[in-house]
Amino acid sequence: DEIDGIIEGVPFFQPKDDEESQTQGENITPINWQIIEDEKIDPIIKHNYFNDDDKKRNLMNLFSALTPSQKEVFKIIEQKLIKNQQCFYIVGGEAGTGKTHVINILRKAMDYYKLNYATLATTGVAASNLESGRTIHRFFGLDFELKSYLEHNNRNSYYVSNADVLLIDEFSMLEVELFRKIDLTLRKFPRSHEYEDENKIFGGRSIILFGDPAQLPAIGLPIFCSNLFDKFEVLLLKENYRQKDDKIYYQILREARIGNLSDYSKRKLKERIIEFDKKDEKSFNKIEKGPPILVSRIVDRDWWNNKILDTINEEEIVFHAKTYYDGNEDKLASESELTAIKLNCKEALPETIKLKKGAQVMLLRNLDVNRGWANGRIARVKCIKEDDRGDFIVEKVRQTLKIPHVSVVFKREQFPLMLSWATTIHKIQGVTLDRMYLQLGKLFSSGQGYVALS
Repeated sequence: DEIDGIIEGVPFFQPKDDEESQTQGENITPINWQIIEDEKIDPIIKHNYFNDDDKKRNLMNLFSALTPSQKEVFKIIEQKLIKNQQCFYIVGGEAGTGKTHVINILRKAMDYYKLNYATLATTGVAASNLESGRTIHRFFGLDFELKSYLEHNNRNSYYVSNADVLLIDEFSMLEVELFRKIDLTLRKFPRSHEYEDENKIFGGRSIILFGDPAQLPAIGLPIFCSNLFDKFEVLLLKENYRQKDDKIYYQILREARIGNLSDYSKRKLKERIIEFDKKDEKSFNKIEKGPPILVSRIVDRDWWNNKILDTINEEEIVFHAKTYYDGNEDKLASESELTAIKLNCKEALPETIKLKKGAQVMLLRNLDVNRGWANGRIARVKCIKEDDRGDFIVEKVRQTLKIPHVSVVFKREQFPLMLSWATTIHKIQGVTLDRMYLQLGKLFSSGQGYVALS
């Protein structure tokens, strides 16, 4: 998607000027974390102990709330960063161990030590859950074919050139080719004060990956197959506080994570089963419209969404995509070509969208991640008007489509939306939900059931 591949000129972090960048925290005294742990100092009440420095006070406040393994992981990484030593770490742990929390305190620490960094994620949903988060594609100016639009000496490449550290969330969904592209791009855009960067892995930058290898894998060849992956050291988060008040469910998740449910866990899950028959309308009434329905297959997603849309007593409006030959807008794709696109282009926007006022939809593109309008964001249709200016305007976007082994390149124009009462598990990883329905009968990929449950 060419539009999505171009970075807007918005800072993802605050680049320091050249003089500050060269010091990289050399004039800042490292914090003695042991004092805080031994004396149990309340960083809010006794903040004058730290010379009333807001950044340090906030950092200490975050540190005091960490679990033992979070503190250990943080201190290991911090020691490398304050010594300006390049490091490669994987911060792993099961769902609920606080990986995002560790990202946040590392960001505060790098602010304090005057290190430039970027907070990235493999998906728009994961990026929107991070403060100042961006997708990898957006930060590096990549389209879906991994072609980069970055150029030397412009604002966008300046952000890449000035990054000392990259924090990357949901690493299990990283593909080998994208990981390699990150390495090559960082070498191509060396830091202004480090002329040997182009000869170093990842251009001399430190890379810290976050995620759970038991969650959803990459669509293509996974990051674990990369030679670069061998350079990384694993740091584990052990304490789970998301399900700390529900020990039974926590045990179910631990067993599901390794694919070995006990008889007791199976019985507990079966207590939640809703008997459902697609041919029985009364059966359909058992399902509330509010909580999302998570499924593994697109065909099941579409069935649920169309079924629920039919229950809304509003006018239905249909939007047809325009798919045409690249360079010749008047030459539309044939029926056979549309079928080939549907079968081969998984990222293609819908050929047809049916909407009604009140319909629940999902964004399929990153429109404004800073405001939370990211790929995977759930919203509701308030109104459908031509040329209206409301709370947030969703306009048609243009994307490039290529069929394997076919020389013709297509363009498609369509609204980046789809119905979302039901959604696939792949689209929902990284989202926290209070309630949901799960249809787990036809899982086809490792980690799907665990991700849905967690």
